[in-house]
Amino acid sequence: MGTSKSHTELEQHITELEKKIDSLSKEKEEYRTLFDSILFGIQEMDTEGTIIYANKAYHESRGYKDGELTGKSMLDFAPTKDKKAELAAYLEYLANKQPPPTPWIGTHLTKDGSQRDIKVDWNYKRNKDGS
Repeated sequence: MGTSKSHTELEQHITELEKKIDSLSKEKEEYRTLFDSILFGIQEMDTEGTIIYANKAYHESRGYKDGELTGKSMLDFAPTKDKKAELAAYLEYLANKQPPPTPWIGTHLTKDGSQRDIKVDWNYKRNKDGS
């Protein structure tokens, strides 16, 4: 016979999982609060340059309201076609070669179209298998 669980055991398992989900949600909110309280801009992007998360200071430094940058491409902030191509090549280089992190200095557009010189200190966020 199989090792089927009783109805009571399944309810207990579901309750345990719901508690874990609640705990993780609270922990995520605590980290979000921490990142939003930091006075310099922090953002996370994927290997294509799409912004996954940006804290309050990052939004404010570019003239955006909180949450407006999520889903936008970093390439949208390049002030010229040449700079966009340069940034795209750099992002591809980072994703493919994964060199040691060094600061990147460039110019980005703000929401109102003005240009802002920026220095980006960056690092990789790796998954469990190291990629």
